[in-house]
Amino acid sequence: MQSQSSTSPGRPSRRVLITGAGAVSLALCLAACAPGSGTAGPSASGEASAGFDTTKDVTLTIADGWGTSGTGEVFADVIAQFEAKYPNVTIERDTTDYNSHTSSIALKASSPTPPDVMMLTTTGYGQGFYDFVRADLLLPLDDYSKLYDWPSRVGSDAALDVFRFDTGKGNQWGSGALFGVPEQSNVIGVFYNKSLLAKAGFDAPPTSLAEFESTLSGAKAAGITAIAQSSTYIHTNMALWGSFAADAKEVNDWVYGASGSFSDPANVTAAQKIQDWQGAGYFQDGASGTSDSDAAGLFLNGESMYYISGSWMAGGVDSNLGDDGGVFLLPGSSSSSPVGGGLSTPLVISSKTQHPDVAAAFLDFFLSAETSDFLYTNGWGVPGGLVSSSDLASGPTSASVLDLIDHTQAGPGTFPFLDWAAPQFTTLLPTELQKMAAGQSTPEQYTNLVQSDWESFQQTRKSS
Repeated sequence: MQSQSSTSPGRPSRRVLITGAGAVSLALCLAACAPGSGTAGPSASGEASAGFDTTKDVTLTIADGWGTSGTGEVFADVIAQFEAKYPNVTIERDTTDYNSHTSSIALKASSPTPPDVMMLTTTGYGQGFYDFVRADLLLPLDDYSKLYDWPSRVGSDAALDVFRFDTGKGNQWGSGALFGVPEQSNVIGVFYNKSLLAKAGFDAPPTSLAEFESTLSGAKAAGITAIAQSSTYIHTNMALWGSFAADAKEVNDWVYGASGSFSDPANVTAAQKIQDWQGAGYFQDGASGTSDSDAAGLFLNGESMYYISGSWMAGGVDSNLGDDGGVFLLPGSSSSSPVGGGLSTPLVISSKTQHPDVAAAFLDFFLSAETSDFLYTNGWGVPGGLVSSSDLASGPTSASVLDLIDHTQAGPGTFPFLDWAAPQFTTLLPTELQKMAAGQSTPEQYTNLVQSDWESFQQTRKSS
């Protein structure tokens, strides 16, 4: 994402640390840590406060994986604005690229002097968040959420469930204490190229799944790649499961590890569609070996009619396709069919911080209407805090994404990313989806295998 740089004259200088990759095993980093308590207040002495002593010099450390260009430059501007608002606070930023951050943050978080504020790359049972909470490395944020009224900034209190864990009830995700606030708000949608849709014989996006499949066959007949598909297939699986699901609860319960089954009829049907579409040639040749960035590139370069992905794509679609681009939700079987996505990429506070009120003030500043609008207008994507108006959108697709997010929040609701449902799913789901799409397993075998792994993990996390 591109950004416009801004600076504040006279603000305190800050030190930016660029770190290299650290191949550190999360299990080794956290093995010696005690289970978390799941309490609702700050770990430092004293009660939580929506404010702090602005006459005392404070240094706050922040670790993130956004780097120093694009998104990282926008985040640097936010830090500068916070320092300008609070001249007594100096922020030392420890930043690197996304992959290096993912591999090194566990070591940093479990060190004697961890960063005060940290970006985590997933929530739920994915890499990091689950282990950090169990190891008592994160500060519960419920008191700050109430003081600052963060639910009003993200849409609802229920939207923050994705950052909740109850360590006293079998490490149950989705309930209990709050441990993070969102960096982004997402929905999984179908991005489309209007010219190619017209070439396939259609003058408007489909409004039913049957119509959607008609556009796929129309594209095939016209010699157009219908869908640019990456090797993970996860977003396509999410879009289809949501399309066939009766409501958000049945998918949420499974992702949160509360109940349900990955092999329920709606998801078996979703898996069957993926296999059918690949067999029909609706994906580009070699889809199982195509990276996410390459699949996105095919669509942005006008080489496919559709691309199923998250709302973070909107800026790129506006920049590359302009008025020729658009987005819609994959049509569902009913008006209550949920949408994959929701709030993501938590910003968290270390339980060892000596400045919890200052760290919480930074999170509140990040979620504020002013910062949310700044992030959005500078190419961040859709931030976790609500954007003031769709008039701020940089193009038609970005404006449509805001409307889709409003629609899902007010209506059918969202469910989190499927690979957050168990630590091993980051690699298991893409591998098994590739096999199933290629016909090496049936939809039933695919969903049953994933469900079996899910059940094994549930037993493990409840007993740990």
